[in-house]
Amino acid sequence: MERSTAKKPLFATDDVSWTCLFAGPVAWFLDQEVSYVLVPWSCDTGHLLPTHIVSLAALLLAITGGVLGWRDWSRRRRTSSEEGDADGRAHFLALTGMLMCALFGLVILVEGVAKFYFDPCQR
Repeated sequence: MERSTAKKPLFATDDVSWTCLFAGPVAWFLDQEVSYVLVPWSCDTGHLLPTHIVSLAALLLAITGGVLGWRDWSRRRRTSSEEGDADGRAHFLALTGMLMCALFGLVILVEGVAKFYFDPCQR
């Protein structure tokens, strides 16, 4: 059987699909963890800029994952997500990753705006 006509296994997808699927949740997690580590330092010194930079970097990571998902989804536009082959699964993962990046990007944005209104020394 030739390589071009060989059937792909069902679980075979490229790394772009998985990257865009996990980019949003990982960006939100990193924003939360690094921000919590920086809060005592920000409270002691009064410097708020590092926590805002962390949120901006996390938002950029989520946007990058969403763009990767959109590009992967657009590349597989002719493939249906309902098909039972590897291309259909990759199409579905790209769409799901794109939506998850949008959702977690919105959460990061809301939490980033809240950092402007709340003092890190408040408990």
